Amino acid sequence: MPAGWELAATSASAGYRVALSSDGPKSGAHAAMLVRDQEAKAPGSGILRQKLDGVPFRNRRVTLKASVRVAQGSRAILWVGAERASGLAGAFGSSDAPITSSSWAEYRVDANVESDAVVLVVELALQGTGRRGSTTCRSRAWR
Repeated sequence: MPAGWELAATSASAGYRVALSSDGPKSGAHAAMLVRDQEAKAPGSGILRQKLDGVPFRNRRVTLKASVRVAQGSRAILWVGAERASGLAGAFGSSDAPITSSSWAEYRVDANVESDAVVLVVELALQGTGRRGSTTCRSRAWR
């Protein structure tokens, strides 16, 4: 598993796992890959997430970029959101449409982070029986 990332507990229950693959990454030596056990029967999505300190991103617009590809029969969604100190729903952005291409492409998600954000969450979610890899996942904030 890439450092700083986690697999959602519900994803593990649904038969998903994370692997590092050197099989044709977009860039670098490896790609993170969500894989579902073909025998898995429980419903659910594979969710790979990273939680960051939200304070440095307060009152900023953030951009998440990731290179993603999926296997035939699967789809992925890129998501960014904030958890707020007030408990109210925070910033939210997701890919405009499910990612279904089997070729590497870069996708971008933007969100405006509120002044009381405490956690910034970025996720890549996979639905289906195939696999999805992501090599470059980076966030940027600006005023």
